[in-house]
Amino acid sequence: MVTPSAAALWSVGADPWQMLFSGLEERRRRELEPALATLRECRADAVRDAASTPSVRHRIGRVLDLVEDLAAIDLQARRLSPNVMRSVVGLTGRAARFMDRTFGTRRRGRHDD
Repeated sequence: MVTPSAAALWSVGADPWQMLFSGLEERRRRELEPALATLRECRADAVRDAASTPSVRHRIGRVLDLVEDLAAIDLQARRLSPNVMRSVVGLTGRAARFMDRTFGTRRRGRHDD
């Protein structure tokens, strides 16, 4: 990733894919795993707490489901070789650019479905 060099300057490794994978690993460790633990604890607390409403438990469950789905995608993506991952990213990137050219780049709001 980015490392300090001897001259107190910062340098970046030659392989951008390695930099990407290192960054993703760090985010997984610092963000995804703690988020899962916190959401699981919140869900357990909400189930035990008689004062929590069903709608609160449902919302916590939906967020937890989303983060667990993202973690599952991440886990399967890590099983791919770097070459396969490059191909997948390249293919999906080309598909996204094709869709932008075909349908435009209009950004949908968070609540548009």
